[in-house]
Amino acid sequence: MVIKQEDNIKAERAGIELLNLTDDEKIVWDNYLRYNEWELEKHKSMAQKLENNPLTDIWRDELYYEIERTMAYMDTNANIERGRPLAHEVFKEELKLLNLDINYPFDSGKLHLINNITREKNISNSWDEETCEYVYNGLKQILKAKIQLAISGEKQLHSGIASPWTFYIHKIGLEGFSYQLLSILVLIFTGAIVLEGRRNRSNKLIEMLPEKRSYIIRYYYKVAFISVASVLIMTFILPIIFLGFRYGFEGLKNPTFVYKQSFTSFTGYKHVEDFWYYGLGKFYGIRPWFEGGYLPATVLTVYPLWKVMVLSLGISLLKMVFFTILGVGIGISFSNVVVSSFMLPITSLLYLVSQRFSNKLNFNPFAITSSWDIATGAASYTWFKSVVILLISIVVMHIIFYAINQKRDYVG
Repeated sequence: MVIKQEDNIKAERAGIELLNLTDDEKIVWDNYLRYNEWELEKHKSMAQKLENNPLTDIWRDELYYEIERTMAYMDTNANIERGRPLAHEVFKEELKLLNLDINYPFDSGKLHLINNITREKNISNSWDEETCEYVYNGLKQILKAKIQLAISGEKQLHSGIASPWTFYIHKIGLEGFSYQLLSILVLIFTGAIVLEGRRNRSNKLIEMLPEKRSYIIRYYYKVAFISVASVLIMTFILPIIFLGFRYGFEGLKNPTFVYKQSFTSFTGYKHVEDFWYYGLGKFYGIRPWFEGGYLPATVLTVYPLWKVMVLSLGISLLKMVFFTILGVGIGISFSNVVVSSFMLPITSLLYLVSQRFSNKLNFNPFAITSSWDIATGAASYTWFKSVVILLISIVVMHIIFYAINQKRDYVG
């Protein structure tokens, strides 16, 4: 990478003579080359630090290097006349708060002028105004997150870092099979609790009590919820506590991109089908970035990690309630135990199929995917839509199962 950058700088310096630049254009071109040389030296310096300090955590140095570098890159796409001010003007207050005084060995205010020259000279890799605006806005979003991270004083978490929060987000979002498997296990487990009671006739003891018929379904709900809660404590809470004591509980202020309107709207933002990651959050791009991947859209907002986790936890709990009630309902709604046993895997299969077509099934509670993706806005279902559908489904299921139980003298 360093050799390639050095070759590019040599080629661009040779271009001063080949392009027949005017004196003013040579000043702009030379300023841009000094920017490239500064970036190369910064990259070499950081690489040397990492090489000489393999056992030292120098993430703060990396973060501040990335802030400086991204600000300069943002300035190459600035255009005050078109409403794109320089980075140090956009983040003036934040830089003061960080006490960060950046002194470039080039004039960052003139970097964007290189675009005018490349367009006039018809250079093949020149950017049009639309591309400059897209990259500028995307880099501004990235800088918001990086500066917020610097202010919080936390290390950036990502999927490869050992942390209790990384573990949690892996299970409810990054690993697609984990949250799907958990939903199926809750469904089958709660249904099996009811079916086991019917098989060994222990349910008869409950049915013979001098209580209303609604007591039976409430009893099974209670047993199922306690059982599911115990399983969740074993599979989630205890590992999080263990990982927290081992690796620390830091990271809750990590910046995460979310689509804020998702919390009050049935529709998400327009984007392409491909996504990208920033930290532990996933977002969809609105157009590809020629350097690879995508940049965060301006419609996205930076939230602290803890806030997104709470929002995702709300969806996760509703999904667990939904599958618990569904499992209990299937267990008590069929007079034949074999039929109930057969319906549990059939329902699980329906859920898995619905997950595959979530973008085409608008009001199917089975099609609601990862709680984490929903909270960040990177899902077919918005957060608000998911909450509404799950709440309505829970109420409707309870009414149906309650009515079936009321009409039956005995369950089993």
